[in-house]
Amino acid sequence: MGNKTTAGGFLAREHNKLRFNELPESFFARVILAKCSDPTSKAITQVQLSLTDLFRKCKPGELESKLAGETLTTSHKITEITADFLNAMVGSDLGVHSTTTAAADYYNNHIASRLKWLKSGEEIDKKQPCIENFDKRVSGQSVVFDITIRPALLVERLGQQIKVDLELSAKLVRVFLEAEHRPADPGPRIDYRKQVELLTDFLENRQNITAETEFTIFSNQMPFRWVIQHFPMGTGVTMAGIGTTTAVDKILLPFFLEINGLLDIIDVDIESDPLEPNDVVVRYFVRRPAKRNIFGASNQGLEVSTRAALNETELSLYSRLHASVRDDLVFGGRPKLEMSFGTCCSWFVRKAAYSLEEPTFLNNPARNLLK
Repeated sequence: MGNKTTAGGFLAREHNKLRFNELPESFFARVILAKCSDPTSKAITQVQLSLTDLFRKCKPGELESKLAGETLTTSHKITEITADFLNAMVGSDLGVHSTTTAAADYYNNHIASRLKWLKSGEEIDKKQPCIENFDKRVSGQSVVFDITIRPALLVERLGQQIKVDLELSAKLVRVFLEAEHRPADPGPRIDYRKQVELLTDFLENRQNITAETEFTIFSNQMPFRWVIQHFPMGTGVTMAGIGTTTAVDKILLPFFLEINGLLDIIDVDIESDPLEPNDVVVRYFVRRPAKRNIFGASNQGLEVSTRAALNETELSLYSRLHASVRDDLVFGGRPKLEMSFGTCCSWFVRKAAYSLEEPTFLNNPARNLLK
């Protein structure tokens, strides 16, 4: 691989890995939402968030003991990329500015900064406030954030925010290329829609093998396509392609599937070691097909109320029937036909299931016939 001066940023700096200081507001908003007993409530609700809610793999007290007395030396990817360009131009290693912080402070400071943005919103990116307020307090050896929310409002605005986050790179590229004095064409990039396609295929292949409806996936196991660009200036430097999807986009993909009704996220937290802030692995416990979509999304021709009326077996059967018809391109450009199919087919599936389960329909006559 070579040293950092000649190899450049992406591979040498491991920019394919997610860092804790990259976790966006949307991630924390979804963790907060997972703690709400009723996501449809419009009433003021208070939830608590702490590091133990993120690193739940650690036993009570274990996390505090693990972080006690530890320091973390970290830097931001943009700082490293800038340093790599300077190194390439001057031909020597000028170093990267980094900061050393107490481990617990490092994590809690980032959480506080994301909660601040969730409270205020971002006018430039058209992100509305998602939480009402938050307070930070010390409880024993831990820091706890008391967060005031309206769950239904958080659901509505989080769904909008995830789409904004994933479309941000494409939006920035479009702004640059439409400028009066545009820069050189940045070349190909991987759009988040392709990454969604890869993740969907991954989930389908897994379920075809295991037939699971509820299972865990880890962010470092999810397929992801990268574009890496090489800049020949000086000794050369590499970095992620301009405008391509990044490790931050990667962890938002399951959330995007959820807001579109393709799965339910039952739980989400961090799987990786809290002493490895530069290699964060997110754990998602999902249900697919979706049964109780908190975002109210219609998918596979099923309204939310219709989907909720089907049990897991009925929903799995319906999903296979829908996929068979969809793959023959029957629904292409015909959304009303797909919704009609969902209404009729789900009704037949429920009636067929009832006929098999109700003794007077099939069970008793079959027993009599075998006597």
